[in-house]
Parts: sequence; structure tokens; C-alpha cells
Amino acid sequence: MAASKGKIMCGVGAGLFVAAAGVLGYLLFDAYSTRTEMEEDLENQMGTFQRYYQASVFPSKKSIDGVASNTADFASWRETVSMFVARGDKVFPKDETPAAFKQRLSRKVRSLAALPGGADGHLAAPGFMFGFDKYLDPERGILPEAAAVPRLAAQLDSVARLAELFAKAEVLEIKEVKCIEPAAEEESEPDRRANAKKRRPAKKGEDEGPQTTSLDYSFSFTVRPTAFVNVLNAITANLRFMVVKSFAFKETSDMIVNRIADVEAAQAKKNAPTSGRRRRGRLALIEETQEEAPKKEDRLVVDPELDAPVQVDMIVTVYDFGRGDVVAGGAGEGDKAAKAAEAKDAEAKKEAK
Repeated sequence: MAASKGKIMCGVGAGLFVAAAGVLGYLLFDAYSTRTEMEEDLENQMGTFQRYYQASVFPSKKSIDGVASNTADFASWRETVSMFVARGDKVFPKDETPAAFKQRLSRKVRSLAALPGGADGHLAAPGFMFGFDKYLDPERGILPEAAAVPRLAAQLDSVARLAELFAKAEVLEIKEVKCIEPAAEEESEPDRRANAKKRRPAKKGEDEGPQTTSLDYSFSFTVRPTAFVNVLNAITANLRFMVVKSFAFKETSDMIVNRIADVEAAQAKKNAPTSGRRRRGRLALIEETQEEAPKKEDRLVVDPELDAPVQVDMIVTVYDFGRGDVVAGGAGEGDKAAKAAEAKDAEAKKEAK
């Protein structure tokens, strides 16, 4: 009897195992078949999309008019944007001699050094040359080469613009200015390919149009946090197209550590052993009374309003889109184009509604 019960239990267990295996196998087969069907459907949909995407536009009057309208809208939008970003472009005289430029450079640097700031009331320390030490240093100052004068004029204009911007934003002191020369920068592989493409000779009769150029400038200055926000806002809102390429912060002084050190020094002085000499007279009595008077505990470690300024190391890229002659010939054209684009967008939105 016991043997028959064991056989029955084994049979039931085997049956349950077979049933579970069958259910699991069905689920696996169903999942595999569903996945296969979805993959086939995806491939079919992708094939349909590629056929529609690569198909040529049917040459009906409506489609041709649509392509022509889109082309005209894109050209108008591109011209509007180009004029807007090029509002700050400038044209510098190409016939300026090195001696004349050096004299103008000296006058401009003196005026920049007189801007208000936190270095004894000025933006920079006495003798600071705003990155043009090579030409203004009394000991090793040289005349610039005639071919470099246009580039130096553009650099002087950008440095002066940024220095005046810093002064208005309440920067305390400019510590260092560097005009990063384009030839000194290491080009990456994509940049080399792009420059090689730019250097390719243009086809005969082909109009290359205005050329976009950029120059980098490195600044190191001390500033309060709120004033640094003003600097970024001013760079963003400036007519000249400028981009903050990178920046980093560094503390000029750790006020918390200084405060703790002062408290420890005062405590050590208080606990120092006094001399065995007796102090007599009224002066000794006053000193003893002051020592015994309870002092109010100062729990303030640092005051944010009196905290030390931070030093900011920043690289700014100034762009020129080669439209300085157009901007000079029609002042405000960029703003007019921007307003026209906004009016056109508003009209398009009304029509869409």
C-alpha cells in the first residue's frame, strides 16, 4: 500500500513538472514569435519610411511653389540672423602705421588704467599694460610689424570693450590679460579638416561672402559674486558677439580659517602666564577691571558682506562676421531686421490660429 502511494506521488509530481514545462515552453515560444513579428514590422516600417524619404518631389505646381517659398523664407531668415549677430562688427583702418598704432595703444591703455575699480580706486595696478607688454614695456618695447597692425587693432578694441564692461560691472581689479594668438593654438583633427576646406581655392566666379573670424582673450580678475553675475549679463547683452569659452573660480583668502586663527591667537594670549612683577597704580587697576569684565561671545565666523573677493580666470571669444562695412553703412540694420523677423513670426502665428 505504501509503495502504491509513493508511485502515485511520483506520478503526480511528474505530471506537474510536465505541465509546468509545457506552460513555460509556450510562454517562451510566444515571446519569441511576438518579438520576431515586431522586428519584421519595424523593418517594413523603416523600409516604407526610406522609400518616402528618398522619393523625389512630385513636380506639381503646388510642390514647386512650396519649395520656392521655403527657399525664400530660409534665405530671408538667414540674412536676418546674420545681420543680428553682426551688429557689433567693426572695420579697422588698414593703412595705420605701426608708429601711429603704438601711440594710440599707449593713450588707450592709460585711459583703461584710469577706469574705476578696487586697486587704489582704479581697475588695474599702476603700470599694468592690459596684455600689450610686448609693445609698451619701456625696457623691451618694440614696434609691431605692419602686417600685424590690423589684428592688434582688433585685439585692442576687444580688450578695451571688455575692460570698460568690467568697470561698469564693478570688477575690483584686473590681474592679467592675454591676447591668445591663433597660431599658438593647437588645432584638433575636425578643426584641421574645416580649415583645409576653408583654404581650398574658390571656383571661378564664386562669391565666398563675408568670412567669420574669432579671437580668444584670457582674463584674470578679482570680483564679488554679485558683480560676476553682472559681468556675464553684460557680455551676453553686448552688441559685439562674445562667448565665454571657459571660467574658473579661486579664493583669494579663506576668511573662515583667518577668523578661527584670530580667535585661537586671542585665546592663547589670554591663557599666557603673566609676569611675577606686581602692577601698581591706577593703570594696573584699570587693566585688571577690564580683564575681569565679561566679554560678549561673538559666534559669527564670517560675514558674507565682508567676505574676500574671488579670483576668476576667464577665456572670452570675440567673433567678427565680416559685415563691419555693412553695419557701418547702415547703423541699426541688425535691430531693424530682428524686429522685422519678430513681426513676421507673430503674423505667422496669427495665421496658424
